[in-house]
Amino acid sequence: MMEILNGDTILSHLKKEKNGNVKVKLIGLNLIHMHGKRVADVSEILGVSPRTTYRWIKEWNANGYAGIVGNPPSPGRPPKLDRDKISLLRKAMECRLFWRVKDIRRKVRRLFDVSFSDVQMRRILRNGMGMAFLRPYFYDESKVNIYSISVKGLRDVVLRLEKEGFSQDLMGIGVLQKYVSSKEGCYLYSAIVGSDALVYSGELTDEDEVKKLLSKIQEVNSVFKVLVVALEPSVWSPLPSRGQFDVVPHFFVWYSR
Repeated sequence: MMEILNGDTILSHLKKEKNGNVKVKLIGLNLIHMHGKRVADVSEILGVSPRTTYRWIKEWNANGYAGIVGNPPSPGRPPKLDRDKISLLRKAMECRLFWRVKDIRRKVRRLFDVSFSDVQMRRILRNGMGMAFLRPYFYDESKVNIYSISVKGLRDVVLRLEKEGFSQDLMGIGVLQKYVSSKEGCYLYSAIVGSDALVYSGELTDEDEVKKLLSKIQEVNSVFKVLVVALEPSVWSPLPSRGQFDVVPHFFVWYSR
């Protein structure tokens, strides 16, 4: 592994850095120095080539922070999508929550007749659109971050269902919350993809009650072949072992009949 000199200062620069390109370099250097990650692994996480990561290390070792800040743009830097095109791309991506790089590349090629490599596309997604490193890329975290659920858990469920043969347009996705009302056993299903539902059911103390509840939610989301139901803590904490429903902790998956 290539040694990083004076690496203890990387984190302090990272905390203050505002420039997106420089921040990516600092994240990569910090992963190698502080967490012992391999160059190949860091390059994969950040969507750059190992050669690029090695160049960052050399620039840092030669001139420290000034070395990576002052690095001129390389001739191979991908062409940029202007604001209007990025806005159109965002709109086109609203139809699904999770996107693989290859699918986004195809979408860009169809929309704008321009081609990018995987590395270039990841850079545009991160720096131009502010999308997270989690892959497949999550279109819009604001759709779920108002709830106490895990984006990673939701992604894992969606990926597992895709392996089972369900495309994302066949999945209804939502969050189940305990609804405060005068009537016991009232639950609110807030749809992320699909339709909301206010459901009266018995207390969810056994699997039969869970099945009844999910069946009622399915009735107003009949266009989907499968429902992915994320459970807020007020719902999942009193539940018994969920057996076949427990695909990923704190998520139910319900297949339509």
